[in-house]
Amino acid sequence: MLWIIYVVFVLAVLFLVMPLVLSYIFLCVGFPRAKDKETPENYGLSYRNFSVVTSDGVNIKGWFIPGSSKATIIVVYGGIRRTKGLKEVTPGGELSVSMLPLARFLHEGGYNVILYDRRLTGESGRGLLTRSAEDVYAIVQYIKSQSLDMNKIGLLGHCAGGWISIMAAGGKPGLFRAVVADAPIPNLKEGGRWFQAASHLPAFPFYNLFLLMGRIWVRDIKSVDEVSSNQYVSRISPSAFFLIVEARDQFFPSSSFERLYDLAGEPKQIWKDIDAAHTEAHARFPEEYKRRVLSFYDTYLQDSSKS
Repeated sequence: MLWIIYVVFVLAVLFLVMPLVLSYIFLCVGFPRAKDKETPENYGLSYRNFSVVTSDGVNIKGWFIPGSSKATIIVVYGGIRRTKGLKEVTPGGELSVSMLPLARFLHEGGYNVILYDRRLTGESGRGLLTRSAEDVYAIVQYIKSQSLDMNKIGLLGHCAGGWISIMAAGGKPGLFRAVVADAPIPNLKEGGRWFQAASHLPAFPFYNLFLLMGRIWVRDIKSVDEVSSNQYVSRISPSAFFLIVEARDQFFPSSSFERLYDLAGEPKQIWKDIDAAHTEAHARFPEEYKRRVLSFYDTYLQDSSKS
C-alpha cells in the first residue's frame, strides 16, 4: 500500500506541482538575476540610465544612448536572465550574446538607441510576462519626454523580444514605424524545444502541462494563442515589418516562421536561409546584418515619403 502512495505522490509532484511552480516562476517571478558585466561605455557609447513605470505598475530600468537624429530604436532582448550582456547555451558550445554590438551599429547609423531590462529580468520589476508590451509602451513615454520624434520609433527584438515587439506593435498599430524581429517566438504552443533548453526538462509532457498551469496565473486570456506572434503580426501593417530567420534554428521549425511571414501585411521583408543557429545571424554575419537592418530602418524611419 505504501508503494502506491509513494507512486501517487511522485506523479503528483511531477505532473502537477512542478509545472505549477515552473509556470509561476516563468510567468510571474523570473529566473535568478545577475548584474551586467558591461555597459555601453565598453563600446565607446555615452549613455544615461532611466527608469519608467508601466501601466500595470512594473518598474522598468534601461539605458538611453543618444544618437545624431530624432529617430529612436528600442531593442528588446529575449534572454531569461539579462537583456544586456549574457551567455546563452546553443548547440556547439556557449555563445556570448550581447545587445550592445547591435546598439553600436544602430548608433553609428545615427539612431538613438534604448536597451532595457524587460520585466522579470535584470534590474526591472516583476509583472506578468504576457503583459510585456506594457514595458515598451512605457518606454515610448520616456522617448516623448526627451523631445524626440514620436513618428520615428522602431523596434528590434530577438527571440522572446521579437514576440514582445510584434505584440507591442500589433497592439498599438502605427505607434512603431518599423519592426525588426530576429527569430521571434511565432506561437507559444511551439516553444517546447526552447523550454527544454531553458529548463533541462523534457518538452513532453512538461511543456504542455506548463502551458496549462500558466492559465492559473494569466487569468485574462483564454488560451496562449491570444498572445502569440501569429495573432498580432497582421496588425503591424501599414508599418513595416522585417523578419530574420536562421536556417539552423534549433528551437522553432522554419515552417512556423514562414507562416508568421505570410500572416504579416505589407510592407514586409524577410532575410532567411541564414547559415546560423537561433538569433546568431548578427554574430555570424555582422556586416550583412548591419547593412540589411540599417537599410530597412533608413527606408521606413528616415525617409519621410515611406512613413
